[in-house]
Amino acid sequence: MTSGFDAERAVADARAAGLLDGTDEELVRSLRSRGLSLIQSAMVVAKGRGVPLGEAKETVAGSPSWTAEFEANAPLHDAAERLAEQ
Repeated sequence: MTSGFDAERAVADARAAGLLDGTDEELVRSLRSRGLSLIQSAMVVAKGRGVPLGEAKETVAGSPSWTAEFEANAPLHDAAERLAEQ
């Protein structure tokens, strides 16, 4: 999933492009348009904003840029949680 992904490099690129100075939505939208996955985007938000990964995941998943994909994956996520609880 994130194999070969260099989060530090992605944060440095985001910083150089001035993306970390914008809003969370601007950052997430830009990361998505650059081809980063939801988890890769969350990693960049966490490292770039200095927030916990869980908070960054909520920021990314709650973004209008990811709403459709997040909602489409919800049934799979829920099923995996149910299996893990067994």
